[in-house]
Amino acid sequence: MAGAASEVYEPLNQYKPVARNIGIVDGPFEYLTTAGVRLPLPFTTRMTVVRLGNGDLFIHSSIAFEPALADRLQAMGTVRHLVSPNQFHYAHIDEWSRCDSGGRCLGLSARTQACPLAGHRCAFR
Repeated sequence: MAGAASEVYEPLNQYKPVARNIGIVDGPFEYLTTAGVRLPLPFTTRMTVVRLGNGDLFIHSSIAFEPALADRLQAMGTVRHLVSPNQFHYAHIDEWSRCDSGGRCLGLSARTQACPLAGHRCAFR
């Protein structure tokens, strides 16, 4: 998308510190697909990255995976925690779990369900 809306979040796929050991990464626009139909309503994506005291990284609401971004984040610490706040935010956990070194993949939703992703068992509670 061109115009002012896309400029608000640039640069994309770049870690932007907001506080000590906490930052955000804005991702590309995404579209919701339901029943095989892509809806014409783009929405922005953003993930939060927290560097824990032991150097591990906690990623909340992961955006689309990009190898260069993953390399930059791995230089900051080891991705160990991938968290999804609800069933709409786990779309990219599978991609990010491939650089996850034996960590946890957690999600929350209104009902309990399980979502197997790349050998992980993600519990949604």
